[in-house]
Amino acid sequence: MKLDEQGFLIHLLNEQGGSYNQRGVFVRDIIDFIGINRKRAHYLLSKWAKRKWYEYGVALDMGWLTPEGVTQVEQIPGFRTICDVVMQPSNGDIDCSGQS
Repeated sequence: MKLDEQGFLIHLLNEQGGSYNQRGVFVRDIIDFIGINRKRAHYLLSKWAKRKWYEYGVALDMGWLTPEGVTQVEQIPGFRTICDVVMQPSNGDIDCSGQS
């Protein structure tokens, strides 16, 4: 897996809060935020959808990671969630309990 693919997967998990987009963040916004080429992002999303790591409804760039996709992210060497990096119990914006 190439580095840009790893980074994109990690961003999806961190920004969406786990599988099934628990925080309601759109993938197209993540694409714009991290600056990955849109065609490359769509290629990766399509590839992940075929592998059952990613699901979407009408638009490819408005989907979410599946539990299988989350498992793939967790296997990336050096992977850390936003909760591993910024564990601040007083910050109500980040739910690190794993429950929605």
